[in-house]
Amino acid sequence: MASTSRWQPFVEAAVRAAGTDHTQNAGTAPEMEPSPAAPPRQHWLRRVRQHAAQRRETSRNSSRSNVPPARTWDLRLLPAALTGWAAAAVTVRLPPSSGYAIGAVALLLAVVILLSCRKWSWPLVLLPLSVPLLAIAMMSLSAAEQLAERKAGPVNTAIAEEATVGAKVRITSSPVVSDTRDRYTGAARYLVEATLRQATDDGRKFTAATPILVIADDRWAQLEAGQLIETAGSLSRAGAGDDIDALFFAKTAPEVVEPAPSWLQYTGSMRAKFGQRAQNLSPDAAQLLPGMVLGDRSQLGTDLETAMQRTGLTHLTAVSGANCAIVVGTVFLCCCAIRLPRWACAAVALVALAGFVLLVRPEPSVLRAAVMGTIGVAAMISGRGRKSPTLLCLAVIVLLGIDPWLSGSYAFILSVLATSGLIIFGAACARWLGRWLPMWVAQAVAVPIAAQAFCAPVIVLLQPHLMTYSVVANVLVAPLIPLITIAGMCCVLAMLLCPPLATVLMAVAGAGAYWVGAVARFFSAAPAAAIAWPEGAAGAALMAVLSLACMGVLWLLSDTDRLSTCARNAYHCASELPRPVAGLAVGAALGSATAGIAFTTLPAGQQGDWSVVACDVGQGDGLLVRTGKHSAMVVDTGPEPAPMERCLDDLSISTVSLLVLTHMHSDHTGGVAGVLSGREVEQALISVSGDGGDAVVDTLARQGVDMTKAGRGAGGVSGTASWTTLWPATEQDTSSENNSSIVMWVRVEQPGGEPLSLLLTGDLEEDGVRRLLADFHQQPVAAGLIHGNVDVLKVAHHGAANGGTELITGLRPDLALISVGADNDYGHPSKEILTALQQAGSQIRRTDQDGRVYVGKRSGTLLTWSER
Repeated sequence: MASTSRWQPFVEAAVRAAGTDHTQNAGTAPEMEPSPAAPPRQHWLRRVRQHAAQRRETSRNSSRSNVPPARTWDLRLLPAALTGWAAAAVTVRLPPSSGYAIGAVALLLAVVILLSCRKWSWPLVLLPLSVPLLAIAMMSLSAAEQLAERKAGPVNTAIAEEATVGAKVRITSSPVVSDTRDRYTGAARYLVEATLRQATDDGRKFTAATPILVIADDRWAQLEAGQLIETAGSLSRAGAGDDIDALFFAKTAPEVVEPAPSWLQYTGSMRAKFGQRAQNLSPDAAQLLPGMVLGDRSQLGTDLETAMQRTGLTHLTAVSGANCAIVVGTVFLCCCAIRLPRWACAAVALVALAGFVLLVRPEPSVLRAAVMGTIGVAAMISGRGRKSPTLLCLAVIVLLGIDPWLSGSYAFILSVLATSGLIIFGAACARWLGRWLPMWVAQAVAVPIAAQAFCAPVIVLLQPHLMTYSVVANVLVAPLIPLITIAGMCCVLAMLLCPPLATVLMAVAGAGAYWVGAVARFFSAAPAAAIAWPEGAAGAALMAVLSLACMGVLWLLSDTDRLSTCARNAYHCASELPRPVAGLAVGAALGSATAGIAFTTLPAGQQGDWSVVACDVGQGDGLLVRTGKHSAMVVDTGPEPAPMERCLDDLSISTVSLLVLTHMHSDHTGGVAGVLSGREVEQALISVSGDGGDAVVDTLARQGVDMTKAGRGAGGVSGTASWTTLWPATEQDTSSENNSSIVMWVRVEQPGGEPLSLLLTGDLEEDGVRRLLADFHQQPVAAGLIHGNVDVLKVAHHGAANGGTELITGLRPDLALISVGADNDYGHPSKEILTALQQAGSQIRRTDQDGRVYVGKRSGTLLTWSER
């Protein structure tokens, strides 16, 4: 009876829908068949399957009718992919115990929901939550298990103590040249990804499985992935959430104790042979082709790489998901052409994909494309067809479950976003463009537009520029990418089977690569090729708005009737926005959120991370160099006390370990009172000239500050910073107060990374710079600077033209700080200085535009952020 009452409402609803009400009793009820027994209670999973079958039948019936069914996206796995991604990004930054706890709770909740659905019907509304909970459990438990394995044993203590150890490491990537050189010798430095397998610390030997980044000299340049190396060096902890646990600064030459596996040696030799053959091509083709075909970027020169960046073609310098799709699609279609069964075509395509991934090495975008290709082939074999959003979400879940650290990989994020753009927006964009263009042209143009729209908000976090000609450049090279990939891979096969044919195929692929390089160089040299763009979250949000606006305009212009309707009724127009544009809005929001997660993987723009701050003091200089948690060196104080005092207070600086007054002009010394207010100043370094600085000297003397006049060769250590004065050599060398400016080289130690180096120049003028450069050879420390080992240059005299450009062109600093007042009457900074900095490839930060500028450096990466 309980069962009958349970199903009675459903029976009554079905009867009413059929037009007969069995609950009515008119006294003369018509004869009817006896009521069937109440349906038996069904298993919850069977009910779910019946519901799915009914939906499939409805879809099948609608496909038989003349009315085409509405196109929908299958987004059922989207919540699981997003929650799993968030769980991976969080748990890789937590201790393993926290990851186990999160995973256990999520798994328990999922099991409770599933078991409840077996007993009662009401938990069915919670059933969709079980899949995201299972994704959270998988990511959290995977991350916790891998973290526990990495940190097991004494290795964690050795990293924390920054111990010097003898080690055996397994190389996992080919050596690449670092952007920074050795600061003393100017020699190249190499970066090698590896896994620490065994170490000896203070006579104690232990095993490990800890990912590390080896920083070494050119003796490591010829190593190959897969080799087991014995060496010695010092360990240093990496940042939280990094896919490596430590930096390893190698101090000895590597000794190979075990060669790479045979398959890695074989693929490595094939890559090397291909690279050697490519050297017979034109210079640009020789640099690009190994990367475009096999992912080997070792031949890519700096100038061509810069041109590719400025034109939005960087994704072509290495193998990406598009290459995987081309390989799988080509092999599958060839197998179909010779009438192989579908399962055989899929099997051959999978074998080709596996060989391709092994040959090019499993980069994040290649992994993503390989997993998606595998799932897609399985879908085709089963006859269900490809459901692109589902496949993408499933690929994300699988890859993050295997490697949770991909959640913070920009390459992986951009790959997923580009694929999302093509899925959501590609077809609609092609239709809109088809109003003015032939469809094949519209489809070619739609691909880069769709990918760029979704990726742009993340790209500006890495490269804060608007690439003006990116879409045009991508359209011009896109038709040749399949040709380059197919010809290049056929060339690799021909090198084994038919060497004479390899020469022809190499020439064909090389011609395509030459065209890509020519397009990049042409548009890179065009006016306004890369327009400066706001950095950080503000820049990403602004770029997302711009992408949405461009898509909306494209949608409007695709239909003249729609354009006139929208001109009359904007609200109605907004309500009629197509699903792809709405999807773009969702994608932009998700992309910004994902980028925020990834951005925290790098040393982020937090106040606590700074090593150098250029205070916004107006038309003057005021710079802080961190020496401790609440202490700093202060180099010049600006023209007024209030801005300098505010800057020190905001950064919680209570002790000034060294106050440097580069010279006695008021725009550098006027804020001394702000520095002294409520703070202890341990020592002051003042200019040898001292003209006009009597009042400042008296103020410091009254406060009991120990003062020293600076000359060449003076130096010291203040907490984490060490400093050396390079100028003036003697009091007689100064031709003016500006040329008496203290020029100081500062080195700031960084937690878990390379030191940060600065050159501070006061208001040194051009003739003083020439004498300084001529004097460099007499100073061992200064001699290393000319090799380009300066991270940050404080540009002399607020960027005035009389500072000259010789220091800029000689040092080519990574970052140039210009302390200058907004709308000043002097025209600072000059166009000549800004042009020289741009040509030197220096990032420029100005206090008149950026406000207070923060600088930090971790894991070899220089980071800047500002208050604006």
